[in-house]
Amino acid sequence: MDAVSVHIGASVARPYDWGQDNCALWVASGVAMATGVDPAADLRGRCASRFLTLRMVAQAGGLLRFVRGRMVHPALRPMQPGQDGAAVIRVPVGGDMCAFILGGRAVARSDGGVMIFDRFEILEGWTWSRR
Repeated sequence: MDAVSVHIGASVARPYDWGQDNCALWVASGVAMATGVDPAADLRGRCASRFLTLRMVAQAGGLLRFVRGRMVHPALRPMQPGQDGAAVIRVPVGGDMCAFILGGRAVARSDGGVMIFDRFEILEGWTWSRR
């Protein structure tokens, strides 16, 4: 997950941007860095506001359904317990979001910055081999 760690570190000081860096696009960028496959290439710039992003996700039937269809690629496989990867998680306060799972913790990004969660539920996750 080295490329993901570099991606996380580089994003800490970068301003939040709904069209390029919301929680799902942020995770997709890390997946692209690690695998060469961008599961959200067609979405970049289309989610220009919180409203448009939430509407797009709602029209897809929720965040998990929105993300699941984009994570179908030979470079990605279902994440098993104890593996690192990318996931849609549910946190006690805040609901569902996309995150990286690293060492048993969830690392996510919101308009409040990069956050680390110890308590979360993985709704579905994906992992990959190093390039």
